[in-house]
Parts: sequence; C-alpha cells; structure tokens
Amino acid sequence: MNLKLLKEKDVPLLVRKRLSFEVEYPGDKTPSRDDIKKNIASTQKVKEDLVAVRHIYPRFGRCKAKIIAHVYNNVEDVKKYEPKNKKEEKKAAEGATEAPAKESPKAKAPAEQPKEEIKEEPKEEEKPVEEKKEE
Repeated sequence: MNLKLLKEKDVPLLVRKRLSFEVEYPGDKTPSRDDIKKNIASTQKVKEDLVAVRHIYPRFGRCKAKIIAHVYNNVEDVKKYEPKNKKEEKKAAEGATEAPAKESPKAKAPAEQPKEEIKEEPKEEEKPVEEKKEE
C-alpha cells in the first residue's frame, strides 16, 4: 500500500489536523480502515489511537482511493469529537453480552410461568325456532 499526502489542514479549534491522502493498493480489494489507520500513524509518527479515518473514496476500475483522516493530539479529543463506529460498538456489545445472552431472563420467563390454558366451553346449539304458519 502506497500513501501519498495530498493536503494537510490544521484545525486549531477542534485540536486536530485534517489530512487527505491518495492510496494505491495491490489487488481489487480496498484496504480496511485498520490497515489505513496503521499506515497513516506510521507516516505521521503518532499512535494509532490518535488517528480517525473519516472517509474512503475508492476509484472505480482503479486500485486507488482517496482517504480523509483526522489526527488528534490526545485520546480525550478523539473520544470527544469523533462519532463512534457502529460496527465496533456491535462487536464490543456482542463480546460483553455473549455469556449472559444464553441465560437471558426472557428465555426463563416462559419456563417459570406456565401459560394458562383457555378451555372453550361447548356452546349450546341453538335450535331453529319453527314458526307456525297460519293457513
């Protein structure tokens, strides 16, 4: 993977740098966010925790993509300004609730509380009323 810095903008109000890269990669598969984050951290000489990959724009039919990333000064700012990745939240939630999910209270509730049986009483059949016809 080959990273080329296109643009660097310092944003002092948000305590970060906004970087634009062009990445060339072998094969047809666009590199993952984690791979890109590692390469940006190594080129900018910062820790991976301080890098947030915001956008990946792959070029159709080419092995190139445009990357927009933010580099912060400390981890607190990353947590404060960057939205949380939904995929990472799901993985963390699944890992934390995997064991309790097997013994969920919803699964026990039907077993503990037997359902009430509804008995249908046979209805009395209504006999057709014969009307007397006057002749």
